[in-house]
Amino acid sequence: MSTPVLALKHGRNHSRDLETMATRSNSGLAWRNSSNSFHGEPVQAGHRVGHGEMSGPELDEFLDHLNAGRVEYVIFSYSTPIAYLVKGAPGHASFWLITSTRYSNTTSQQVGRLYLLTQEKFGYAGPDAS
Repeated sequence: MSTPVLALKHGRNHSRDLETMATRSNSGLAWRNSSNSFHGEPVQAGHRVGHGEMSGPELDEFLDHLNAGRVEYVIFSYSTPIAYLVKGAPGHASFWLITSTRYSNTTSQQVGRLYLLTQEKFGYAGPDAS
């Protein structure tokens, strides 16, 4: 089965694209943009998940969650995870962790889209909000 391609637009009016991305991500379905630079996929037991340019404490935290089997879904910019869905403890909701690391202009724009989505959906403005 091929991975669906989303036509994620640039610019200010992309909430419909974000909604589609969020719906597919929250449903555990794979997706990718037309340039293959931005994509999401479910984590399957026993399959290797790359970490691209992720490093330091952020990588340690990702690998801790991943090795414990708590990562359900990963959103990548190129080969670097920029967000992932962590299973909540019993009785607690799952939650998304989004990077605050700046990798490149393109990746920063993609991370900005994720923060915009969380702000629109959950009233969360990101790590730099006061």
